[in-house]
Amino acid sequence: MLMLFFDPVTGEPRAWYWKSPDGSYEFFDGPGFHPRTGDPLAVVTKTILEDLKKQEEQKKIELQKKSEEIERAKAEAAALADAGDKCDQLAGNPTDTERNPNILGRTWDDLLLVLPDAVDACKKAISNAPNIDRYKYQLARAYQSTDRQKAMALYEELVARNYAAAFDNYGWVLLLQKPEAIGAAEQYFRKGAALGNPDAMESLAELINKKKIRGRDKQEAYRLMQQAAELGNQDAQKFLTEYQEREDEKEQKKIIMKQIFQGIFGSVAR
Repeated sequence: MLMLFFDPVTGEPRAWYWKSPDGSYEFFDGPGFHPRTGDPLAVVTKTILEDLKKQEEQKKIELQKKSEEIERAKAEAAALADAGDKCDQLAGNPTDTERNPNILGRTWDDLLLVLPDAVDACKKAISNAPNIDRYKYQLARAYQSTDRQKAMALYEELVARNYAAAFDNYGWVLLLQKPEAIGAAEQYFRKGAALGNPDAMESLAELINKKKIRGRDKQEAYRLMQQAAELGNQDAQKFLTEYQEREDEKEQKKIIMKQIFQGIFGSVAR
């Protein structure tokens, strides 16, 4: 750098400069005046070159900071994007018709094992994509056993927008808070069932089977259980399996009794 601005033999300056109001330099190979401003040019000194060097070093530091900020922003964006998948993995309901189709999610019992991580991931997912109701539903699901008020606030928002899976959860949280609110819970279960949510179908059938709802027959409950089972509700599938086993057992007893009856009366006839 020194060779450009000073004579290598005499050490005399070979350049002149003009310094702008913002502190940047323009260099010239002879004395005179700045072509735009008319300001007189000043001869270059070592002090000027030291100042120029500091400016260049500061620019490098600023560029490095900007580069680091860009990389940090990229990493944060990637983390937020990953948070969506993580929210789906940790708190997604396998029977939610609006769940991520590429991720199974977790049953309620499995969700209870990862609640802190699920809450954290779903909060980040919502921060990145606040208009995706699925993340809010999954956050509410993660809150349901630890912070019921936060869960209820989210469920209320979701049922107002007809998010099908939220109706079942909202109905049960309502019953936990007010066991006498059977009528209100029934309405939420019926709305969720009408929207195609299998959990709401199973919950409604459960209330009917336990005679919590008046004027509803067992046939409706069985029909709801069939629909819920077909849509993947494991409790409904278990119910139907056990129901069929009981029916098979009854049929087998009938056959045995018939055989006994025929045997007794057949021997008498002989």
